[in-house]
Amino acid sequence: MADTHARLGDILVAHGALTRERLESSLSTLHGRMGHALRSLGLIDGRALASAVAEQHTLPRVDILQSSPAAELFSPTDYAHYINHHFVPFVRTSDGLTLATSTPSNALDAFARAHYRCPIAYVVTSERELTEHLSRRASTTATRKARLTLRRLHPSMGADRIMLPHQLRGLFILCASLLAFAVFAPPAAW
Repeated sequence: MADTHARLGDILVAHGALTRERLESSLSTLHGRMGHALRSLGLIDGRALASAVAEQHTLPRVDILQSSPAAELFSPTDYAHYINHHFVPFVRTSDGLTLATSTPSNALDAFARAHYRCPIAYVVTSERELTEHLSRRASTTATRKARLTLRRLHPSMGADRIMLPHQLRGLFILCASLLAFAVFAPPAAW
């Protein structure tokens, strides 16, 4: 990752997301990472933080809810890595792989280079956008996995709640038999 010289607080003040006085007064009470602490205090929102982090690291800012990451890059087996390192694969280019993250760091860079074994570029998104995207992908993947498991375990059942051709034939034969019995059998046979 590139060395960052601009201070996050100065960028937030320059963007108008925070006043200098408010920043100075809150500095004594902040613990941990400044951006996340300011956000948890309600002094800034996630989008302002993402824009400031993108400027601090000289990376592009992207809203992954508007321009979705490439679906073929999402791997359910890597879901724990996405959560632990706060990223998702965004797009594959001829130059390598671009990751969307809310917190660019040297640890993420080292992990991504070792895991993907190709050149890595980054874009910044807000933590809320990243979390919402990951939860949508996880629910879609879980639903798809459940449907495929149902099809594999019970091939005679239609996993999508449709009748299979052999089930339709059986239903037709049953209805025809009942109708023939009702029409042609004498009432005493009932």
